[in-house]
Amino acid sequence: GATTPAVGGTVAAAPSPPPPTLAQRLVAPGVGESEGYEALFAAWGGKYDPAGADPCAQAEAQGLACLSMQGSLAQLAALHRPALLRLESAAGPRTALLVGLSPAQARLRIGASDVRVPLGELAAQWYGGCTLLWHGIAMPVEVLKPGARGAAVRALRGQLLEAAGQPVPANPPELYDAALERLVRDFQLAHHLAVDGVAGAGTQLALDAALAAPGTPQLSGAD
Repeated sequence: GATTPAVGGTVAAAPSPPPPTLAQRLVAPGVGESEGYEALFAAWGGKYDPAGADPCAQAEAQGLACLSMQGSLAQLAALHRPALLRLESAAGPRTALLVGLSPAQARLRIGASDVRVPLGELAAQWYGGCTLLWHGIAMPVEVLKPGARGAAVRALRGQLLEAAGQPVPANPPELYDAALERLVRDFQLAHHLAVDGVAGAGTQLALDAALAAPGTPQLSGAD
């Protein structure tokens, strides 16, 4: 029979098999839709119940703001927060938690494993659906717009001033006035958001991410 050629008097090691592709990992046993949500909630100190209500409803019940959206890797890199990715596979919908990102690859938590995946492989399975959590300024999250009034508006103004490196007064006004609208527009412009002067969930998420409060989970590198 055939023999392995000798190199320098030793038997050459057989080449190791290539690691599984993302498509192969997603059809493996024990990888379903709920595992990604469980990892996302755990990153924020919460607990996801696969038999429970809608994931965002579960998050809000635990004091976490939640946004499901269509996004891009560029957006997720800017937010710098773990994100639940909704993936397509030959076995049906799957989820994975994005925990790290670099220019060439992503680090995904799939089931119980952290794996590095080339971005090209990820693009073939992910069409932009994602869910992110954060600590909201008010629960449930509400769209804040000119003319609104209350504690959430006061908190929004304080966060925007902090993000802009400006002093925060001890008791910021609680009316969404023209000055606050300018702060919102300036923040949206600086963070590549739709500039409309309205602080919806996307703007509030980006603001929370920009402030990066101690103890909040962050994306790591993936190399």
